[in-house]
Amino acid sequence: MKRVDDNEVQWNKIVDDVHAGDRLDVFWSVVLEGEGISRSKIQKWIRRGRAWVEGRICTKPNTRLGAGQQVRLDAESLQQGAAPRGGNLDMVYRDDDILVINKPAGLTVHPAPSVTGQTLVNILLYHFPHMASMDPERPGIVHRLDKDTSGLMMVAQNETARLALIKAFARREMDKEYLAMVHGVPAPSTGEIDYPIGRHPSIRTRMAVVDKGGRPARSTYKVVWASPDGCYSLVGVRIHTGRTHQVRVHMARIGHPLVGDGVYALGHTSPSVNAALLDRVVDRQMLHAWRLGFVHPTTKKRCSFVKEPPRDMVRALVLASRRPQHVGLTGMSGSGKSTVLAAFAGLGVPVWSADACVARLYAPGGDGWEVMRARFGERFVPCATAPVDKGKLFRAMCSDPGLRREIEAMIHPMVQWDLERFLDEHAHARMTVSEVPLLMESGWHHRDLFDHILGIFCPDSLRASRLKDRGWSDETMSLVDSWQWSQGDKLAKCDLIIANDAGRTRLESRVARAACLLRSWRRKRVRAWWQWLDGFVHTGWE
Repeated sequence: MKRVDDNEVQWNKIVDDVHAGDRLDVFWSVVLEGEGISRSKIQKWIRRGRAWVEGRICTKPNTRLGAGQQVRLDAESLQQGAAPRGGNLDMVYRDDDILVINKPAGLTVHPAPSVTGQTLVNILLYHFPHMASMDPERPGIVHRLDKDTSGLMMVAQNETARLALIKAFARREMDKEYLAMVHGVPAPSTGEIDYPIGRHPSIRTRMAVVDKGGRPARSTYKVVWASPDGCYSLVGVRIHTGRTHQVRVHMARIGHPLVGDGVYALGHTSPSVNAALLDRVVDRQMLHAWRLGFVHPTTKKRCSFVKEPPRDMVRALVLASRRPQHVGLTGMSGSGKSTVLAAFAGLGVPVWSADACVARLYAPGGDGWEVMRARFGERFVPCATAPVDKGKLFRAMCSDPGLRREIEAMIHPMVQWDLERFLDEHAHARMTVSEVPLLMESGWHHRDLFDHILGIFCPDSLRASRLKDRGWSDETMSLVDSWQWSQGDKLAKCDLIIANDAGRTRLESRVARAACLLRSWRRKRVRAWWQWLDGFVHTGWE
């Protein structure tokens, strides 16, 4: 832009190949998009004889342009200088020559006809009136951030510093790094994106990777965190060029658009169980300019600043990392697993029982029922309407170890599938508890099914008394115990143990205390995540 006088400005351009064939008014509306000038206003200027094509006045807005043509537009001054307006500045650094500020999301950098609210420039002029002696429309501004991007910006306090910083930006001597929360997890975890960026060929208000007519744009990225479900990640992005929407366009190009980006992530859906929750709380692109490095224009010393992401972005990351605390419950026969499970259910915790699952599998028409009937005929399924005879099956398993192993090989995969279904169905829960008598023996404690394993200790004499009440003989108790790990070995693998040796009331009280302890462990996991984020912000990705 060239200012002719206080009342008129002038733009001169050469039509490139990308814009060849555009209407005159469309061309100028694209060029002046950042000024916030409407297409209707441009059309009025053209009709008033303020547009020139190849040195001749052109008054027809629909005139088609050719590549290489010289065009000019004369217009009334867009504004007579920005007015000071009060507001808060998050000052990171200040001296006589420069300011480093943390721009909040939602704040436009400079005034434009389309901007009705307060801008950063208005606030700067309020706090630093002397800056009005520079460019009246953009005093001190040497680079910009999108309205809905937060983070570090540098501002010049005098014309000497401004010119020096503009040259430094032009020579690409500035280090600018962003934190972007994106959909999915980029692979490889580090990489370079080198695609030219220009106007979208059909949607002129957007930028895009274009093969013809785009300007060189290079970014490097590194995945610094990924959500447990792999649906989101936090990516550090360094831009080595300064193209409009560069981070947003480049990340979308490689298939990982920014969360909350209403332009470049439009139509993208996430398979995460946390997606609906994020949609409700995220109202902007999750992009934050977190690191800024440069040579001071006066002292020539190297300066580097970092700023942690704002609260809304951290909240989005926490929600994306949210997952239930899955607890596996185990113990010996007669130890009180069902009672403990019922106590957790009474606290509002979703629960699952392997014994109840087997009962469903053995019901008429169940998968286990079908397999047993196909394998053994009427031996354990007397008729088409009767469930599996668990008593008869149990007695047969006691007398035939080979049969027991065969039954376990058939039924255990079905039980695990049902458990995984239960865990998926309760992906929004804070905690789940699943009772698995043979958790250790089946090897499930080595898998990623549970965050913690809770064991129940019960004295052997008390267990024996309960099992005898069920009709078990001493021989049956010994035999079933031989199928399992010993109580000591089971409990040695547990993260938490509840003693069941003093009656139901005391047991329920201990379950309530265990639930509190598990909750504190869950909160500790969240605190650890916060500590990691804080550490990353202050140490970076080096």
